[in-house]
Amino acid sequence: MARFSDDELDRIRKETDIVALIESYGTKLKQRPDQSEYMGKCPLHDDETPSLFVNRTKGLWQCKGACGCGGDCFDWVMKAEKCSFRHAVELLQAKAVGVLAGNGTKAYCTRRLESPIEFSAEDSQLLFQVADYYHSRLQQSPDAIAYLQSRGLDNAEAIAKFKIGFCDRTLGVRLPNNQHKAGKESDPVSKFLASLSKPATKPCEVRSRFRFFSPKAESVKSTVVAS
Repeated sequence: MARFSDDELDRIRKETDIVALIESYGTKLKQRPDQSEYMGKCPLHDDETPSLFVNRTKGLWQCKGACGCGGDCFDWVMKAEKCSFRHAVELLQAKAVGVLAGNGTKAYCTRRLESPIEFSAEDSQLLFQVADYYHSRLQQSPDAIAYLQSRGLDNAEAIAKFKIGFCDRTLGVRLPNNQHKAGKESDPVSKFLASLSKPATKPCEVRSRFRFFSPKAESVKSTVVAS
């Protein structure tokens, strides 16, 4: 699972208008006497009587009907898009949420996040594109950088030279879905690239909280660096 800092998650919560988010999926909400509260029919189940309550100030929603679901903006996107928490965070970061953003389709059916991979590239170039992507993810993760430093890898020049990257499992949600034409055409490549972000299976990798890799220019292979 990708690791997001508490500060980043709090920032997204504060910047997301929970009422606008829910209404962007086609749910009509009506303001209650308490100006910060709204209510409407819950789209997560057959709801004849409005049972969905939304508090704009707190950024929370709660269904008091059959499904009993509730939570914050992340929970709503997970339910509405049928996606993981990691994917929900990525979608909110990119502001790629709502019916219009997905042209009426769920995020698990059509990838909305920009892919860092050019599938027409040669195999060697594909690997280096993956390396560039995960290298950028490392630079965005204070926890991953702190882990490398705890292992004695605190030389910024070396990290940049060898393109050490953090495999945080965010690449998979950017690859074409194999249920669609673009995904089927690139399916073998997508499976290979997605495998780079799957949970580690080797004993030495399992003991590590993070998984890293760096491309070897001379052999075009990947090296996993872990405790």
